[in-house]
Amino acid sequence: MPPTQRQSVLPTAERLLRRQPPVLAGSETLALDRRNIFILPTATGLGFVLLLLLLLLGAINYNNNLVFALTFLLAGVGVMAMLQTWRNLAGVRLELATAAPVQCGRPARFTLTARADGMRTGLALDSDGTAPVWFDIPAEAPARVHLDLPTRRRGWLRPGRIRLFTRYPLGLFHCWTHVSLSARTWVWPAPADTGGAPPQAGRRPSEDGTQGRGQDDFRGFRTYHPGDSLRLVDWKAYAREQGLQIKEFGGDRSVDYWLDFNALAEHDTEARLRRLVRWVLELDRDQQRYGLRLPGMEITLGRGPDQRERCLQALALFGVSD
Repeated sequence: MPPTQRQSVLPTAERLLRRQPPVLAGSETLALDRRNIFILPTATGLGFVLLLLLLLLGAINYNNNLVFALTFLLAGVGVMAMLQTWRNLAGVRLELATAAPVQCGRPARFTLTARADGMRTGLALDSDGTAPVWFDIPAEAPARVHLDLPTRRRGWLRPGRIRLFTRYPLGLFHCWTHVSLSARTWVWPAPADTGGAPPQAGRRPSEDGTQGRGQDDFRGFRTYHPGDSLRLVDWKAYAREQGLQIKEFGGDRSVDYWLDFNALAEHDTEARLRRLVRWVLELDRDQQRYGLRLPGMEITLGRGPDQRERCLQALALFGVSD
C-alpha cells in the first residue's frame, strides 16, 4: 500500500478506536442507530461459518446439488439472522432515571426506561463487573430496567459506561452499543458495629409531651433493634418467650443531641464517620432531634427524613470533591 494511502487509513482507524460512547443525561432520550451500533459474529457464529465452508467444499468436490442447496439455504439463514440481530437493537430509545442514595456495601440501583416502536426480545444491559440484566420491550409499552452497581467506598458513585447488547434470535451474532451515563448518586458510610450512646446536648420542653424518647413516663413496648440499651429490655417478657421487647418512656421533656466529629476519640476519619452514621440512624429511628457538626459545616437541630438525608449526605461527601 502506498504511504499516502496508509496515512489516510490510520487516522480513520484511530478515530474509530478513540470514539467516545454517546452520553445519556437525566432528561434526555438516546435513540440507537447505525452510528452507535456494532455487530460481530459470536463463537457459535464462527463455527457456523466454518460449517458452511466445509459444506461448500464437499458440494464442490462431489458436485452434489442437494449439498449446494443446503449450503445456500443455511447461508441465507445466517444473513437473515445477522439482519434480525441488528434490527433488534436499532431504534431502541433509552431514558435515564436518577438513582437513590445508598449505604456503602449495598448495591446502588440505576433505573433506565427502554422504548421501541415494536416488540424487542432478548436484550441485556450490563456494566464492568456486573451480571447482565436480561429484559424484553413490549410492543406498546416501555420496559423499566434496573441495573445494580456495587458500592465499595463512600462519596459519589458514577455508573460511567454501560453496555446494551443482544444475540437474538439464533446467537450467531453479538450486537452491542456502549452508553455513558451522566447520572450519579451518593453513598454514605456503613454504620459502625458498635457506637455507644450518642452525646446529649440538653433537655428541653417537648412540643406535645410525646415526641422523642423521654425518661419520665412509661409509654409501652416495641421490638428490640440491634444497638438498643440492654437496660431497657423487658427480661420478664423474654423469659415468657415473647421475644426481646424494649421499654419506651415519654414525658413532658425531650433530649437534644449534637453529633460532633471533633469530639470523637477515634483517630481514623472513616471510623469517626461510621460512628456518626450509626448515631444518625439510631436517632432518626427513635424520632429524636439531633444536629451534626463537621469541620467547616454545621447542620442545625432537626428530625425526620429530611434531617436524616442532610446528615447522611454530609457524612457521605465529607472531604470528597465533585
